[in-house]
Amino acid sequence: MSRLAKFINQTAKDLGGVATAEFWPLTPGQLLAYFDANFLFDFYNRYQRLQRREIEQSALSKFFDSSDQIYDLLVNFACIGFKVGSKFNIQNVSFAERVKFFEEMLALAEFKLKKEWGTEKVRQAMKLNWLKIDASNRLTINRLKTALFGLNWTWYYDVFATLGSDIYGPFKVKYQGKNYFLLINDYFNQKPVAVWPVAKSNNFSRVRAYSLIRPFKYKKTVFGRYKTSANIGQLAEYVYIERDGRPLNLVANMEQLIGQIAIVRDRQYKFVERLSALAKVDKAVLMYYWRYREIFGHDWRKLYLRTRKNLKIFGNTFIKNTPKAAADLTLTEKRRKFDPRNNHF
Repeated sequence: MSRLAKFINQTAKDLGGVATAEFWPLTPGQLLAYFDANFLFDFYNRYQRLQRREIEQSALSKFFDSSDQIYDLLVNFACIGFKVGSKFNIQNVSFAERVKFFEEMLALAEFKLKKEWGTEKVRQAMKLNWLKIDASNRLTINRLKTALFGLNWTWYYDVFATLGSDIYGPFKVKYQGKNYFLLINDYFNQKPVAVWPVAKSNNFSRVRAYSLIRPFKYKKTVFGRYKTSANIGQLAEYVYIERDGRPLNLVANMEQLIGQIAIVRDRQYKFVERLSALAKVDKAVLMYYWRYREIFGHDWRKLYLRTRKNLKIFGNTFIKNTPKAAADLTLTEKRRKFDPRNNHF
């Protein structure tokens, strides 16, 4: 089975796990309908230009923070965007060229993950100065992880979380003679000042938490999330946390950071809530063009300003008329909708 076929099957199985009403601040359909095709073709055309220059896979992979960002781009933009482009004559890309693009991007995602978290990188991680988790610090450590998740949520919404976070692993490791899972919670791009004015008050750009956890049963989705019934917070036995590359291993410092995060998160949440629906969409458009500014070059803001014109053109059309939720589609319908080898959506 090809990479694309496996990807479509996995996407269909994983979609619909969250009820539409639970998405904040808007649903995927309400957000993406305004810019999915425009962003896709801006990205696709730059990508094709780089391919003509025979850019190496290692150089191309640096445009992404993680492999899950690549999957995110395919699911949120490429699966449907090519179809929208064809139907509305924005840009017609043949099925063969679509398949080629997907296969290349899926191969890039595999390469990115292996390069970033290969055997040697995991071996190096095991040399960290681990902090033993016990009754005196477990609650603080779990609260810090929850706070980071919440902050990322206010920057990038439910739908676009991979723009600022990822989870790596679990990797099977041994420490002090015992078997563990190594799991890395990575929060990056946590100071997106170009998108959100509140971000100026955040005092870090990245926090990464390495955890050694007793093995548990799980399933990772195509969206980089984990499905498990295990209480990971209680299974974790060791942790190493770093803030902007520096160790954060004192409980008092963790508590201080939790308090700082809470202030910024609450301010950002209230800021987003005060925005109109279309302004929330505008921020989503901006965050994507800003995030991929390296691939767009100096044109990134010009491309953003051109794409945001869709908000005036369509007004509240997509806010009011949301498409059928993925949770309401059958597995066959989801496969068909997210298969780029047809024009159904």
